[in-house]
Amino acid sequence: MCGSTAMKYYLPTNFIALGLGKEMSLLASGIESSLKVGCTVIEMILIDRAGRKTTLVLGSIIMAVALLINGALPLAYPHNTNHVSDYACVVFIFFFSFGYSIGFGPNSWVYGAEIFPTYVRAKGLCISASAGSIGSIIVAQFWPIAMQTIQSRTYFIFMVTNIAAVVLIIAFFPETKGKTLEELDDVFHQRPLNVDDNDPNIITKYRDAKQQSLVEEVTVMTR
Repeated sequence: MCGSTAMKYYLPTNFIALGLGKEMSLLASGIESSLKVGCTVIEMILIDRAGRKTTLVLGSIIMAVALLINGALPLAYPHNTNHVSDYACVVFIFFFSFGYSIGFGPNSWVYGAEIFPTYVRAKGLCISASAGSIGSIIVAQFWPIAMQTIQSRTYFIFMVTNIAAVVLIIAFFPETKGKTLEELDDVFHQRPLNVDDNDPNIITKYRDAKQQSLVEEVTVMTR
């Protein structure tokens, strides 16, 4: 729902709407798709250095700015009356692709695989992948109708979605960089209420509580 599906599916059409010819729009679309591969390689380096949360926030901010530019400039200069404005929109479409390629593009799969406990990881990934596909179908059907009805204001809808994502990620998403799957279980499991931080045997009690939690998870798996 960040707008990447619309950009990907309707990219040549979007370029034509910005004044590019048919052949040039197809060429620009091919270049954009090729650059995504290189940007994903950059993300492979960043994700373990800057962290999952940082790259998700950075990518969402870049996409929001790019969508703002693509929504505002066509309103300020309608009907391709300003070629500089049109070319600026083209450039910021590439910025959008960069933001997606260092953010939600690859990161959603990495983060999704890390946050689910073992006994529901397969189901969780299936549900998240299905939700992404359903969202893509909705956006693909919504985009051409919205562009015909409210024109470039459509970009503002997805800009708001990315801004909301930034707020949610900062507020609720824990950082998973450098943590093992066992440590992530501690991050996402609530600390037992009967464990006192001042208790000298806190480590033993917490380990026992964790083992009990694992026994309960195995019991659920074997039912």
